[in-house]
Amino acid sequence: IPEAIYLNSLSLDPNKDKNNRFQISLTGHGETREALLNFKKSLESESGFRGIYFPSSSWVKPSDVNFSASFEMIL
Repeated sequence: IPEAIYLNSLSLDPNKDKNNRFQISLTGHGETREALLNFKKSLESESGFRGIYFPSSSWVKPSDVNFSASFEMIL
C-alpha cells in the first residue's frame, strides 16, 4: 500500500463455489488520485489478484479521495 493511501475497512469473504478463492472489498482514503492510481497498479501487478474494480466515483476528485475497491484473491 503506498504511503498516501489509508484503509478504513477491509473484508475478506471465502468464495463457497471455488476453493482457495476469496472476495476482498475495501474502502479507504487517498491523498491524491495519483496515489490511488499507484495503488491500483500495485494490486494489478500481483498475480494472485483478479477482477480488480474501482468504481468511477473513486477517480473524480484530484485530491482528498475517498475510494472503494473489490477484487478476488486466489491462494
